[in-house]
Amino acid sequence: MATAVARAQCVNNALPILRPIMPYPDLWDVFMTNHMVVAERVQKGQISIAEANEFLAQKRSELVAEEQRGLLANRSVAAQENIASASLQAAGPHSCIQGSNAVTCF
Repeated sequence: MATAVARAQCVNNALPILRPIMPYPDLWDVFMTNHMVVAERVQKGQISIAEANEFLAQKRSELVAEEQRGLLANRSVAAQENIASASLQAAGPHSCIQGSNAVTCF
């Protein structure tokens, strides 16, 4: 039977495959670090597997919330940029006529 640390390392070895497609790979790094620390504590008998699972579930929840905050902030910025762009387009001239000495835009 594999040790807790060996199982955690196996999971951590698989996670880098997903890293390039994750919007916030630094959050994966935090999870992988937590996973190894908890596995080592289980291995040393400092906490039970149930306690480890509870701790990791809580950390996953916190990291998902952080990711969602980041995604929401990005959407908010994009929406503000779209509003500003639309405002500029609406305020700008729609057509221009070149006269003999001047260009008139309206």
